[in-house]
Amino acid sequence: MSKTFTTVETLTNARTARRFLVDALGNEDAVCRHFVAVSTNAEQVRRFGIDTENMFGFWDWV
Repeated sequence: MSKTFTTVETLTNARTARRFLVDALGNEDAVCRHFVAVSTNAEQVRRFGIDTENMFGFWDWV
């Protein structure tokens, strides 16, 4: 969960999980099918490889 999808700890964990999944399945496309994001930054979520249909947004005041 990262409002901006730029929090260092969140991205470090996400990259580790992403690398594990891609290595295990041998397919970059697995990320868009098996990852979800909790963020308000759809562009960064998309760049990471997560389908924005799998993104849960929330209010700015949270």
